[in-house]
Amino acid sequence: MKLLDNARKRLSTFINPMKIENLLEEIDVKDIKTIFGKDAVNAILEPKFAIYHDAELEMLNKEMVLGLNINSDMRAYPINILSVHQIINDQVGGQPAAITW
Repeated sequence: MKLLDNARKRLSTFINPMKIENLLEEIDVKDIKTIFGKDAVNAILEPKFAIYHDAELEMLNKEMVLGLNINSDMRAYPINILSVHQIINDQVGGQPAAITW
């Protein structure tokens, strides 16, 4: 049931909530299959960052980010980018970092 509730919350941001109710009631968790094989999703190996002011103009007010601060080197990785690529390899504060979602 928890999986169904989580799916309902995530899908409601993309699809009309009334339509997903019928769809989710028809999904059997046992029928969910993994369709991507190893290395099917491309990681971001050399991320590019915007200056705060520029990023603020391009992002939605409540857009979620995953924040990382190592040795006062601060980064914000947008969740919508992580949802597509799922991993970003970066150097933060002189340390290698793998950012995943």
